[in-house]
Amino acid sequence: MRTVTAWSSIVTSLQMMLETGNQAIRIIGPSPSGGQFIEVVVDEVPLRKAMYLFSRNLLLVSLAIAILTAALVYFALHFLFVRPMRRLTESLVSFHENPESSARIIVPSNRSDEIGVAERELSDMQRDLVSMLHQKSRLAALGLAVSKINHDLRNLLASSQLLSDQLASVPDPRVQRFAPKLMRSLERAIAFCQSTLSYGRAQEASPDRRMMLIEPVVSEVRESAGLAADTSITWISAIERGLTIDADPDQLFRVLLNLVRNAEQALEGQPTTQIRITGRREGAVSIIEVSDTGPGIPPATRENLFKAFQTSAGLAAADLGSRSRLNSSALTTGKFTWWKAPSAPRSASPSRIGRSSF
Repeated sequence: MRTVTAWSSIVTSLQMMLETGNQAIRIIGPSPSGGQFIEVVVDEVPLRKAMYLFSRNLLLVSLAIAILTAALVYFALHFLFVRPMRRLTESLVSFHENPESSARIIVPSNRSDEIGVAERELSDMQRDLVSMLHQKSRLAALGLAVSKINHDLRNLLASSQLLSDQLASVPDPRVQRFAPKLMRSLERAIAFCQSTLSYGRAQEASPDRRMMLIEPVVSEVRESAGLAADTSITWISAIERGLTIDADPDQLFRVLLNLVRNAEQALEGQPTTQIRITGRREGAVSIIEVSDTGPGIPPATRENLFKAFQTSAGLAAADLGSRSRLNSSALTTGKFTWWKAPSAPRSASPSRIGRSSF
């Protein structure tokens, strides 16, 4: 043992455990009491049994430590990852079975890690989806009711059209003047009811776009809105002479009439009442602007300004006192955008409410 090394100790220990005989072992080591060395002679069998016992105890302790460590890792993974992921999976499966039930929305925990973020985002997504499905169900029921109303209304308007046809044969000049406008209004109303029913069947006809003059449409919009010269609202029309656009006449008429009526509603109780329609050409694009001197839109309603059934009560669905744009595909897709108009004195320049480009 005076010249032994770690590697030689391991090798000789294995050799000793693999031996089968009972020989004597001579052990020589340094003396702790000042002598030159100590020499001991022992048998191999008792030493081999002691080494077997020590190896068995070491193996049992190692197995116990490994099992305890594996159990701790297992429970840590189960409670920290597997159980929350299983909860997320069960929530997804349950919500998929009945996505309209708010009772199946997952309740997020207070965790601040990625699992907690996933739970909160899933909860928000499920809430938004439930709200959207409820809204679509209400809109579907409303659409069914509107289709029924339009069906009956179309029949009533057809009867009114027959009466207007008879009215057109009356020789009175005033009747002859207003009868064609009445007939066109009835024809538009019947066509609109028919298009509403067709839309409910997902068979809406494509817009009938054609080159047309803007001035006659603006004049008809004014007469339909009842804004004669003797009304309290000042009407200003600044359309370039001979300005034409490529659009559907009936849809353009409805767009402008809705903007004018919205402006008229916004001007109730205002000290300065003015509606202004301008039309001009910029390159290959014709632009129509409808503006009024209304009070404007509250900031809380601007985000949902052009969403169906989202506008607050008492406000029209157009940008009153601010500017909106109906882009070149508005008469076919109905896509709107909005932004705030620059402030200006009411007496100098009315605030724009609508702008359409074609």
